[in-house]
Amino acid sequence: MEVIKIGGAVLGKTGGFDCMLNIIKNYTSKPLLIVISAFASETRQLESAARLAESGNEPDAKNIISSIIKELNKFSEKLIPNKSHLSNLKSIFKKGEKEILNFLRGLSITNELTPRTLDVILSYGEYFALQTVNQFLIEKGIKHECIDSTSLIVSDTNFGNANPLLPETSAKVDTILKPALCNNSIVLTQGFVARDLLGEITTMGIESSNLTATLYAELLGTKKLTIWTDVNGFRTADPKIIPNAKPIKEMNYKDAYFASVNGLKLLYPAMVDHASEKNIKLIYRSAFEPERNQTIVHKDANSIAQQLFIIKENLSFIKINLTSSKSKEDAENFLNNREIKSRLFGYSINQDTIQIIAPGFLTNKIKSAESFGSAIIEPCSVITILNPDMIMEYISNNKNLKKYLPGIFNININYSDKIARLAVKPGTEKEIITHLYQKMN
Repeated sequence: MEVIKIGGAVLGKTGGFDCMLNIIKNYTSKPLLIVISAFASETRQLESAARLAESGNEPDAKNIISSIIKELNKFSEKLIPNKSHLSNLKSIFKKGEKEILNFLRGLSITNELTPRTLDVILSYGEYFALQTVNQFLIEKGIKHECIDSTSLIVSDTNFGNANPLLPETSAKVDTILKPALCNNSIVLTQGFVARDLLGEITTMGIESSNLTATLYAELLGTKKLTIWTDVNGFRTADPKIIPNAKPIKEMNYKDAYFASVNGLKLLYPAMVDHASEKNIKLIYRSAFEPERNQTIVHKDANSIAQQLFIIKENLSFIKINLTSSKSKEDAENFLNNREIKSRLFGYSINQDTIQIIAPGFLTNKIKSAESFGSAIIEPCSVITILNPDMIMEYISNNKNLKKYLPGIFNININYSDKIARLAVKPGTEKEIITHLYQKMN
């Protein structure tokens, strides 16, 4: 039994589908489960449309959906010459478009986008990708079965960040997925989505398609998961920022979890937890250059000795001016709330102010609790540096970063854990990382 994940960054690029076909043809000796994710940027576009409709801007929201469907049709015409197969796929897109537009109409009237409704809208990204790959494989004569993950993964009702329910999901895998793999040898499904016990569609968080693939590997009893991407494994920094960043050949689960929490794309905290618990190797390979560098996450890897730069985006930097000692007490109680504290990226409290770094979706909840003081909220990113030994003192001296200080909210250095974090304004990450990387290398 083999489980592979093929990312939207692969499928959305020229030649990506041909690369996928070559990968599939190399898995012929065992049953194969293929997990795919939405085409690059489609999920963000769907969310943008939903937010616009909620604000009352239905025309622009509809234009985004129209553009998505237009691009899907254009893309599919290049992939699928067979008119019958292409017609089937376009009918699926058209039906999905109509359903999404109905949701947008409702949002423009109610001006309220609930997490439940957002999950349904976002799920179309994976669904469209699943159906496109399905028709492509039919076109190429690849015998397989297509099964929607919403009929397999059962989750709780935490819309937007749902947690899989393993006993219920395991039962579905045993009764639906395993027989399909035995009968057809290849099964195609998608990540990211699930259904709760009441049958409502849920999503499991950003990058959770990799979590889906890990869950399937766990429940199918496989000891490895190969994740095919558009990059040659992990590097010590984003190669789009630092072209000569060094490859990371292997990583243990502890370092992988740290990297996932701090924003390393392709990793997801819950995914690493499941892989670690069941000792599942996570193998990251490039679909475009399968013979080049790869990264293997496994239990026996040594701790990372190199400096590692990671960017966490889409955060908010919140500064609250406290008005009294009672305000400080209220703030501490609020931030120690289990639901809030577990989702914060960091915070500090002194006599007069609180500084909080939080995911964007928590901003409104924090803002609504302003009874303990007035808040200034700005978008931010966090640059995390693991093993910054060579430049800890350099970073701690503001004079060395004078040129970049207007773009830096705060700097935190943990000497015992060998971690440095810089909360910065979006758009400044590249310049700051380039400067620090040059100082360290």
